[in-house]
Amino acid sequence: MSKAPEAKIFRYSWNHGKRDEIKGVLLRSDTMRIFVAPEQLRTFADYLHDSADYYEEQQENE
Repeated sequence: MSKAPEAKIFRYSWNHGKRDEIKGVLLRSDTMRIFVAPEQLRTFADYLHDSADYYEEQQENE
């Protein structure tokens, strides 16, 4: 099985210094970048946490 690219997480400002600037989080790997706005962070984090629990359980059952 191939190794997944390492992901990094940064605090980030979309349109930095502009009137419509949005502060949020940037998820970055070798192959993609995803900006998550503040109002979506909790939902995104909850889904990631649930997914981590699921895959951890799957590994334990193997």
